[in-house]
Amino acid sequence: MLVHGWDGSGYERFLSPGARDWADWPHDSVVNNALDFATSGTFLALLVLGAAVVGTLLLMQVGWLVEGWSLPGAEEDRGVRPVLAVAIAAAGVYGLPFLGALAASALVRLLGGWPGLVLCAVATGLVLLPRRSPVRRLYNLVGVPDRHWRAEPEPARGTAGVRSDRPA
Repeated sequence: MLVHGWDGSGYERFLSPGARDWADWPHDSVVNNALDFATSGTFLALLVLGAAVVGTLLLMQVGWLVEGWSLPGAEEDRGVRPVLAVAIAAAGVYGLPFLGALAASALVRLLGGWPGLVLCAVATGLVLLPRRSPVRRLYNLVGVPDRHWRAEPEPARGTAGVRSDRPA
């Protein structure tokens, strides 16, 4: 919504501190409009609140990664240093969706609504779904052991030869 919006002017609306500024978009350059926004109180408020929200989410993400790295087998599964692994995970959570929104907006502007959305969906599927996709390769570097990503059913109680850590 912030990049494209329902009518193709999402970024203009987002970068306008007020209704009058948005009405003036056609009369000035994108750079000047963006600079006006960057010096506005709206930008400062979004910066402070965004830093709090994104900072909190990033701290939770790092906590989950550190917890995953403490699992058996995680040390040998991590392909990069922990700082780089956090950067890769953050890029996947914050950067990849933003790039996807930019790509979707560009395709809708170039090809029209339905053709742009269909092509964007196909491209997204090719980037995210295949087993050897670029995104999966990057996330494999993060290093939480593969066996810990899968949810498997617990064995039935009383099954012979199966040890359970749960109290009976």
